[in-house]
Amino acid sequence: MSGGLVLYADRRARRTRQIVFDVVVAGWLLLWWWVAVRVRHQTDGSRANALGLSKNADGMATQLRDAGARLRKVPLVGDTLDTPFVKASGQAHGMALSAQDLAGGVDRLGLLLGVLVPAVPMTVAVLVWCYLRLRYARAAGAARTLSRRDGGRELLALRALHSAAPERLLALGPDLTERWRAGDADTVGALADLELARHDLSPKRH
Repeated sequence: MSGGLVLYADRRARRTRQIVFDVVVAGWLLLWWWVAVRVRHQTDGSRANALGLSKNADGMATQLRDAGARLRKVPLVGDTLDTPFVKASGQAHGMALSAQDLAGGVDRLGLLLGVLVPAVPMTVAVLVWCYLRLRYARAAGAARTLSRRDGGRELLALRALHSAAPERLLALGPDLTERWRAGDADTVGALADLELARHDLSPKRH
């Protein structure tokens, strides 16, 4: 039977453990979020360096090209003098393009690492939290809902007969099954409370 979710137990000890677990998981997620930010920051720095190299190389190419253009105006030998500058300008421009490609690659790598590096530990943490906490929340919510409905305590008593530890059932006295079948109110109430206690829910609140 489904019911509302109960995230935290009524009993202090279990509720404290649940809160501590939630805080630890939240801290773990924040830690890996911070790692992702740092990875992205580091790659942004490398990208900025590559872009700076591209800008410097492009500026050098422009200066060499301008110098070659001025030398080309020298009578008779201008065409010869500008050749090395033209070649050097082309090489510098090629360096600028390579640096731009490098910056683009670093940017893509940073984005990929920023996602993949924290993805596994964060996903594992969320899955473990969902399995442990939501599993409890659903079971406790169903038990609480049953305890508030007509005939629900009888169903809780039946659950207790099947799930409670034998020593706890024996502590309720002899002929427990017969008393439950007979609909003894005290027996049904004790078994229902036992089932609620299995989820650390206080009978006083139901």
